[in-house]
Amino acid sequence: MNACRSCGAPIRWITTVHGKPMPLDVEPAEGGTIRIESGGQRPTAVVLGPLELMVETGPLYVSHFATCPDADGFRKRDNG
Repeated sequence: MNACRSCGAPIRWITTVHGKPMPLDVEPAEGGTIRIESGGQRPTAVVLGPLELMVETGPLYVSHFATCPDADGFRKRDNG
């Protein structure tokens, strides 16, 4: 577990299915859209779509980008 460099909240870094790092809030949350799968060597974040969310019964997490007051300062920007 780490702390957000901006707001100090506890976060967990996890890798998405596309190999990108993603900060998650540590605790599962109502309204979460991210399932953590642990079938491989490392836990992986899977962002669920609306249909998947209708049937999901396990704990779901929220990206820290959705809850951090300074998230815009940390997102990668497209310079294209």
